[in-house]
Amino acid sequence: IRKKGIIHNHQQYIKSLENNALRNNDYNSQIILGFHSKLMADTGSAIHWWLMAEKNMLNSKRNILLPAVVQFNLGEAWESGHLRSGSKNSSSNNLMEAAKWFDRSASQEYVPAMLKIGKMYETGIGARKSHSAASGWYGKAAESGSLVGMRKLGIVMYDGMKEAIPNPTTAARWWKEASDKGDPESMVLLGKSFTNGVGVIHDDREAFNLFQQAADM
Repeated sequence: IRKKGIIHNHQQYIKSLENNALRNNDYNSQIILGFHSKLMADTGSAIHWWLMAEKNMLNSKRNILLPAVVQFNLGEAWESGHLRSGSKNSSSNNLMEAAKWFDRSASQEYVPAMLKIGKMYETGIGARKSHSAASGWYGKAAESGSLVGMRKLGIVMYDGMKEAIPNPTTAARWWKEASDKGDPESMVLLGKSFTNGVGVIHDDREAFNLFQQAADM
């Protein structure tokens, strides 16, 4: 009986949100309904509610932004094809739209979005290839404590790109920080640096220790 009561109350709550969202164009209700739809694996409805919320936020002229996680989810919707451009170059345009949403989300300090937009700038897929932009976003993620951000920043620093000279010393420093915090992939990368004596002094024993730590994790 108690379970039925909880379900009934939940259903009533969702109905009240829908009424508020549709009758009053309340963007807070629309955002919550989007999360509820996402939780229920109804991606289409989640996108519908979030885009409606964004439209109403813009109409309110109150300079309010969608939550960063919602912007990130909309970026993923463009990236995956749940949202699509109607143009001839739809695949390319979809990724460009995804990049816009990831950039907006990253600008609100959302680390997963920083990693996404960083990768787009690193690979040139969805955004123009740029070492400075890629390292900039990976750097922000790294400074926020992201081990993936530290590792990826090390990679772009080690490889360099067209407009940047490789910097293996800085790469090793970031891999060292990530390794010290338990990232096995950074341990392997740093171990290779010690093996080759690139960015750090050649040290086979240190390389072996790092490879062993990574294998043990």
